[in-house]
Amino acid sequence: WYTWTSPLGFELMGIWREGQDGTDINGVWRTQDGAHVVSADDSGLVRVMNYPCPVERALSADERAHSSHVTAAKGSWCDDWVSSTGGRDCSVMQW
Repeated sequence: WYTWTSPLGFELMGIWREGQDGTDINGVWRTQDGAHVVSADDSGLVRVMNYPCPVERALSADERAHSSHVTAAKGSWCDDWVSSTGGRDCSVMQW
């Protein structure tokens, strides 16, 4: 895969938090350089983690900008920024 967009796989076991089911992670994007992975979830968080992150509850930088679930998070071709889209708040954030 050129980029990793599936929330499933050994390399991403660490993105899942206790109590989450298979529908809580709405989007995953691996940076172009393959060093980090960004996830968007139902709790309104955008998380950035090292890639791969096969360890349970991997360390992450968590940011909340949306009032409800985050529908997607994708980055630029040069890894300079990430944008995320909110569900109910219909907002777009650039990080």
